[in-house]
Amino acid sequence: VLTLGSVAQQAFDGRKVTDVRGFVRKFLGLKMLNTFHPAAVFRVPEYFDSIMYDVAKFKRLIDGKINPRPLRWQVVTSFDDVRLAMEALMSSPSISFDIECEGIELGLRILSVQMYSRKVDLAYVFPWTGDLISVVKYILESPIPKIGQNLMFDVSHLRVNGINVANIYFDTMVAHHLVRSYLPHDLNTLTSIYTDFDKYDDELNKYVPTKSTPFSSVPPDILHEYGAKDAIVTYDIHESLASELAANGMTALFHTVSMPLLSVLIELRFRGVMFDVPLARKVAKELDDKIAIAIASLKQITGTDINMNSPKQMGEFLFGKLGLPVLKTTKTGAPSVSKDVIEKLLSDSRYKHPALDVLRTFKQASKVRSTFLSDDLFAKVEATPARRLCTEYQVTGTTTGRLSSKHPNLQNIPRGPEVRQCFIAPEGYLFGQADFSQAELRVAAYLADERKMIQVFESGRDIHRETASLIFGKAGDRISKEERVQAKFIVFGWLYGRGYSSVMGQYNKSEEAAKAMLHGFENSYPKLVEWKHSVIAFAKAHRYIQNPFGRRRWFPMCGPFLPDWERETLNFPPQSTVSDQCVLSMIRLEKFFKDNGLKTCVTMNNHDAIMFDVFLPERDLALAAIKGVMELPVPGLGVGIPVEITVGARWEEDEEKEVTYAPES
Repeated sequence: VLTLGSVAQQAFDGRKVTDVRGFVRKFLGLKMLNTFHPAAVFRVPEYFDSIMYDVAKFKRLIDGKINPRPLRWQVVTSFDDVRLAMEALMSSPSISFDIECEGIELGLRILSVQMYSRKVDLAYVFPWTGDLISVVKYILESPIPKIGQNLMFDVSHLRVNGINVANIYFDTMVAHHLVRSYLPHDLNTLTSIYTDFDKYDDELNKYVPTKSTPFSSVPPDILHEYGAKDAIVTYDIHESLASELAANGMTALFHTVSMPLLSVLIELRFRGVMFDVPLARKVAKELDDKIAIAIASLKQITGTDINMNSPKQMGEFLFGKLGLPVLKTTKTGAPSVSKDVIEKLLSDSRYKHPALDVLRTFKQASKVRSTFLSDDLFAKVEATPARRLCTEYQVTGTTTGRLSSKHPNLQNIPRGPEVRQCFIAPEGYLFGQADFSQAELRVAAYLADERKMIQVFESGRDIHRETASLIFGKAGDRISKEERVQAKFIVFGWLYGRGYSSVMGQYNKSEEAAKAMLHGFENSYPKLVEWKHSVIAFAKAHRYIQNPFGRRRWFPMCGPFLPDWERETLNFPPQSTVSDQCVLSMIRLEKFFKDNGLKTCVTMNNHDAIMFDVFLPERDLALAAIKGVMELPVPGLGVGIPVEITVGARWEEDEEKEVTYAPES
């Protein structure tokens, strides 16, 4: 066993530890197996599980129990090849498949499609040419269950080429995310963990030295072998993961939420949401002006040209020249000038300086301009026939099951109308938003059986005003707006594991006053505090925590239970429960609209909210269905979460311009 650090591994054979760990390789006539250096576990506790997998594999190696079967494949070229492939694949209970493309960008040319049949233990390689494309289409559009790794990629690329894959049954990447969310989910990692096969991409990597190198540069025989092995190992991995899902009680979650969600997200990727580019260009121009003013203002304040995009220059000015305290450092040890650092400095009256306000304005405007209102994004939207903004959702981007997205990341759209007003409804439709009301806090109250909080919710009273009344010892009608805001901060801060120091920093309170406010909250809701201690104790003992859907957040088995994990333990049950209820609602509503032939459809997701194109003639039916479906009882909890629905011409935060849903009958 080689337990080398990254530098030593590079010196040994020029490879990264993460590329070779877990695989049996030959060196000078010996068999060796790489794993992480044990000291790495102290820096990254998640490595412990990988080391244990590798040690177990090494034990089987020295016991002579690693004898992987030969991997067999055949390139389909003749009529007889097609006939034999069709007979094997179409008679299989399930098949795995994989595609090879020139690159990862949607629309790039497909080079080959590989399908594997366990029945004959043979992978068939279909070059992307001529009549073979029709054969691939026939098989993949058949009702046979399909298995794959990162199926969103494969299915999306095939859809662009006119193939709509049917019965998407098992995605190994999604399954592994459920059983070990904190480990990598790439095929290389899964192959090392769940199979005894050798590492098989070395030859391919000689022709693809960088991510930008097209796969068309790989000789066909090498590409076909690589793709065929991808399909074979994916099938083997799926068998192991299916057993692991069953052992952890997550089979139902996987097949009723995770896999149906993939189909919905693929649909959303192609459907997109209407985006008002002319308005967005006007907003972008306003941001450009704001950025220019910020640059000029900083020059006036400092008397010199400082590049606000340079953390080094800003750090030297803020912490060197101005002498402000360094609150946080980067990985390289340099003072951080991140957004949260600037906000913390601004919240403390001792450190306020006009340069901080200017820097905050610059950072906010630059972030919005480059991420959500970039010229590239405008061009991308204008290239679509319907002028719609399409994003790529990810189901493995968070440990809670919350969706993430990229190109652009719709989950990070700032609040306020600046960007949101650019999301609009097409002609003849309304832009609908359905948002769970105070969802995470409600779920926490029910999980803890905190009756005092539950009664407030069920009576329709303002939970934050009621909480402020308990904290400050005043009648609800005497609570000020500021006191309500402070109570809300304490409530959600507590749920996210923040302590009294955050109250001190946010509201410039003394330590004594901040502690008194936090104690006032905890004394008011004792069952919530009991629940907090019980879930943290369970997570420490079992190294996982579970939500009512059966979704688990796993923690490494080695070492002390870190403070960050305690915070995640507290927040995971409510946040993941709301997330699962939200995506389950998306699945149900997509099915309802489709089954009933409605034109209303889901267009996007933003945290715990779902957005829709609501066809005007269907308004009442669609909104009643949305409310009814989203407020169904949470599986395993027995109660529903109230939903607030707003509709209008565009997505705006100004509620006075939106109409809260009220059925006409």
